[in-house]
Amino acid sequence: MNLLAADGDDLFLEILRACLDARAIPTRIARTRRDCFALMRSDPPDLLILESEFAWGPDGVATAMSETPLLRETPVILLTDSHRAAREPDLPP
Repeated sequence: MNLLAADGDDLFLEILRACLDARAIPTRIARTRRDCFALMRSDPPDLLILESEFAWGPDGVATAMSETPLLRETPVILLTDSHRAAREPDLPP
């Protein structure tokens, strides 16, 4: 399996990678939207784990995926940070 995880939280990425490594699931890591999309174009993943903040907007990964035929069918697990939403009331829960 070719897995790609994209999130700006280094601690989360370290924990996720450790969990997946323990199960012999190789995981590539992206810490920015730009890095995520570059990795996806160079070697499309079988599954993308994506922080919701990286997903939408003009430079969002999901937006770019929908415009790229090779990546349109890539399954995505979308993550949210409910603790951050609680700290920043202008964000939807």
